[in-house]
Parts: sequence; structure tokens; C-alpha cells
Amino acid sequence: PIPGVWSDKLCQCAKDNNIFICAGLTEKYKNKVFNAAIFVDSFGQILLKYRKINVLTVAQDFYAIGDSLSVVETPFGIIGVNICSDNYPDGLPIGHTLARMGAQIILSPSSWTSDYFITEEQDPYGEKWIKPYSTLATLYNLVIVGTTSVGYIVGGPYEGKKMVGCSLAVGKDGIIKKGQYNEFAGELIIVEFE
Repeated sequence: PIPGVWSDKLCQCAKDNNIFICAGLTEKYKNKVFNAAIFVDSFGQILLKYRKINVLTVAQDFYAIGDSLSVVETPFGIIGVNICSDNYPDGLPIGHTLARMGAQIILSPSSWTSDYFITEEQDPYGEKWIKPYSTLATLYNLVIVGTTSVGYIVGGPYEGKKMVGCSLAVGKDGIIKKGQYNEFAGELIIVEFE
């Protein structure tokens, strides 16, 4: 559940380190399970909880579909949260709606996966993510930041696929920063923007 053990750990980390955190979590609510994300302030308070709306067909046996969007004012600007494939072309209305609700920054925890045999030279994420991010950033003069994990997936509908990083920040003038394509080691990427 959220709040619960895992969200409490993130809230405590935010408070202990005087930082804001946006992270994806699996949420159990009554008899449903959601692919969810939280946005936590530096006091350890959950400012936003979002349940993914554009759940891919392959994951619909695992996750229920969310039914609401919201934004929150922060010292950094107005923040909206979505998750991963909410930014696919068929999910872009979610980003459009967040922008029209006033979002200046959209944070999108993700799990970008590819088949184990795909290499950096074949990077499947370039246009798949840059184009929709750029569409939103350009139309609404906002910044969208998608972060993704690294490593191999065990269990679930994506068993055997790999997560290869490539976290991405895009603004109205294009890519602000892009992470490495690397399934073996994460990296800390510092991004500054107005």
C-alpha cells in the first residue's frame, strides 16, 4: 500500500537528505495492484501519488488502470507525474493534459526494456522517447524527465529483457541530457534547467 513500508522508506530518505524524490512503486489497493509513482517533498510528505493510465496490453493481467491526473506547486515550479508508456504516442494525451493543468515539469519514472540481444548501436530508444518528449516540451514550453533502471528482469511479462538506462531530460530546445545505454551499471546524472 501507499503509504506503506516502501513509500515510508522513500519519504524518510527525502527527509533525511533534504531532497525531493519521485519514484515508481507497485501499489496494492484493496483487491487491485497498480503501477504507481509518488512525488515526495524534502519534509518526507507525499505530494502526489499517480497510478499509471496507459498500461500496456502485456501488463494488463498484472496491473489495474489508474483514473486520475494531478499537478502540484513546488519551489521548482508546477510538477506533474506520469509513468513510462504514458509517453508513448498513444498515451500522449496524458502529457497534454498534465501540461494543460499547468505542469512546467513532468517527471516520469520508467522501465525501458529491450531484448537481451539489442546493443547500443541499435539503441531502440532514440526516436521512441525523444520524439514524444520533444512534442510535449515544444508545445508547452516544459521540461520532461524520464528516468529508467538498469539490469535484467526476472519474472513477469518482461522476463529475460534488459533495462539499459538512457534516462532522458528534454526541453523546448531539445535534449538537455541523456544517460548512457548500459544494462550493467547505473549512473547519477545532474541536470540543470530553468
